[in-house]
Amino acid sequence: MKAAQVIKRITELGGVQIGQRGSYRTFTATNGGVTAQTTVPDHGARDLGPGLVRAIERQMEPVFGKGWLR
Repeated sequence: MKAAQVIKRITELGGVQIGQRGSYRTFTATNGGVTAQTTVPDHGARDLGPGLVRAIERQMEPVFGKGWLR
């Protein structure tokens, strides 16, 4: 999965980019008093590893719910 796909899905669900350091973008989202934050490495055309994709999905699950990235 490409970083652009993950970033697009996060923003579609209401996530907001709060910072960037080099190629690493930090996003946050809030829902009902619950806040989640994650960092997505955006290295152009390179695919994100499956473990990293799952880690990002887990970090945002409290706000977006299970399976939000699929």
